Amino acid sequence: MLIFAGLYAAIGSRLVWLGNQRPAKRVQSVVPPSVARPDIVDRSGLTLAMDLPSVSVYAEPRRMLDLDEAAEGLVEIFPDMDMLELRKRLDSDAAITWIKRVATAAEKDQIMALGIPGVGFREETRRLYTNGPTGAHMLGAVNVDNFGIAGIEKWIDAQGLNDLKASGLKFRRDDLAPVALSMDLRVQYALTDELRKAVTRFNAIAGAGLVLDVSNGEVIALVSLPDFDPNFAVDALKADRINRINVGYLRKPRPISPRNPVVSGSHASASGSIASATSLSASSPS
Repeated sequence: MLIFAGLYAAIGSRLVWLGNQRPAKRVQSVVPPSVARPDIVDRSGLTLAMDLPSVSVYAEPRRMLDLDEAAEGLVEIFPDMDMLELRKRLDSDAAITWIKRVATAAEKDQIMALGIPGVGFREETRRLYTNGPTGAHMLGAVNVDNFGIAGIEKWIDAQGLNDLKASGLKFRRDDLAPVALSMDLRVQYALTDELRKAVTRFNAIAGAGLVLDVSNGEVIALVSLPDFDPNFAVDALKADRINRINVGYLRKPRPISPRNPVVSGSHASASGSIASATSLSASSPS
């Protein structure tokens, strides 16, 4: 009897101790959804970049019940995933782990049909560049969280969009005025097409072209080849995808007679021509 009394006393004291503990503060495990960005349009109002609704898939490892079943089900839907690597991420103490950023509606429906505990969805937005690589070096790109990382997209963030996000205000794409560029999409298409033909014809490794309005300095079209598709921004990291208009470096293949006296004074030989080995920087007007 004394043993049972001691046991009940221990259980009772444990319950009292637990009852006096403060509940653990609930931590929001999923970061807030990526917020909207303004549309980007050309000088005629034609859409160059816009937001589309999207969804990302995440898992909360601490809530997973059957890791093998979860991993097998997810790999069936996303066959490019590595089963062992996915299971290792699911078998962790992390609050969340991303399964797929920017999933399709069909993939979401398939996951919901599986009913895997601990797997959820984050409604967000993704950026669509409606003309693919056309104008890519002017537009720049965004990362997976819809933050500008280059070009006009990065400039937009610095003009107040980041501050708006930091304020915590809820806003949608329709709440933001479109950003109108000086670019003319038709001229951009034409310049890109002609430059591609020239690069192919002369078997060149790259090419660049610029159309300016000489009356006010507006950039009507800017092309640098090879270009990239901002819908797949990782391609912009390739070494040959630089913007040759402002960071290029030219190497003249044969002697030429410079028309610019500034160039003649700084780069030309005594005869007034540039040697075949002379390199000229295109990073500044001079």
